[in-house]
Amino acid sequence: MGEEIERKFLVREIYDFLLRNPKREIIQGYLPNSGLNSEERIRYDGEVYTRTEKSSGTLVREENEIKISQKEFSILWTNTKGARIEKTRYFVPYNGK
Repeated sequence: MGEEIERKFLVREIYDFLLRNPKREIIQGYLPNSGLNSEERIRYDGEVYTRTEKSSGTLVREENEIKISQKEFSILWTNTKGARIEKTRYFVPYNGK
């Protein structure tokens, strides 16, 4: 299990410099809360299917992510109806990374 520091930003406008960088389309669904103090999601990023559990918290949270098969993703996907998002992740170089 790893630790994640997460910051979210809502981008109102896509700037030209973003469009010049590689990007990946992501679909993600949140599984119904099992009563635990955590959040569970499944994701497909065009390459890998994953299932992730995150602990509760605001800025710093524990995160456990495992790869799953396309079949498992498809089965779990039916449980995420009404709790799905689509997003685009841009890979922008920063300080040589």
